[in-house]
Amino acid sequence: QYLLTIRINNAASLLETTDYGLSEISTIVGYEDPLYFSRLFRKIKGVSPRDYRKLIHSNQKEQSTHGGNEV
Repeated sequence: QYLLTIRINNAASLLETTDYGLSEISTIVGYEDPLYFSRLFRKIKGVSPRDYRKLIHSNQKEQSTHGGNEV
């Protein structure tokens, strides 16, 4: 369970900071099968890797639009 959490958190970081594809990220964090990786990611994070990346990028755009200064 600990190793799984570490791998998924590393994958989340890669999704946030790189433009790597899901198959590249799954291989980097130690999963040969991108579909299996996606299932595990969804189980831990509650969203698919693709949706996670969309959420992160939309939040970053929203913060940059508002200057990141929320009241």
